[in-house]
Amino acid sequence: MFKRKNLLIGFTFSVLILFLFPDTVKAQDNANSEDQVWKMEESYWNYVKANDIENYLTLWHKNWVGWPGFSTKPIDKSNISDWIPPLFADKSKIFDYELKKMAVVSFGDNIVAKHCAVGLLFTDKETGKKTLPKWSKITHTWKRYGDKWLIITGMSADLDKSPD
Repeated sequence: MFKRKNLLIGFTFSVLILFLFPDTVKAQDNANSEDQVWKMEESYWNYVKANDIENYLTLWHKNWVGWPGFSTKPIDKSNISDWIPPLFADKSKIFDYELKKMAVVSFGDNIVAKHCAVGLLFTDKETGKKTLPKWSKITHTWKRYGDKWLIITGMSADLDKSPD
C-alpha cells in the first residue's frame, strides 16, 4: 500500500509540474533537440573530413534546396557535395577544419536552425605547416522525421576573418 501511495504522489507531482511549468519542459525538449542537431552538424563535418560523400549525402532531405557559398545560385541536393572533392585535390596537404557554434535555436519539437562558422584548415604533409585560408558562415535548418534529423535548407558565405 505504501508503494502505491508513493507512486500516486509521484505521478500527481509529475502531472502538476507539466501543467504548472510547461515552459520548463519545453525548454528541456528544445535543448535536447538543439544538442541532437549540433551532434549531427559535427557528423556532417566528420564526413567531410573523411571525404565520405555517401554518408554526407544521408544528412540532406531529398527535396533540399539551398544556396551554398560555392554556387552562384541556389542548388538542389544533387550538387551539394560538389565542394568536397577539391579539398582533397592537393595530395601534399591534409584537410581538417575548425568548427565554431555561433547560435542554435529550436522552433517547436521538429525544427532547429543552426548557425556556425567553419575554418578550412590544411596541413602540409612534408613540413607540418598549417594554413587556414578561409572561414565561412553557414546556416542549416534541420527537421526531424521520426528519429532522424535532415537538413531541409541552408546557405553559406565566406567570412573576411575568424569569428570571435
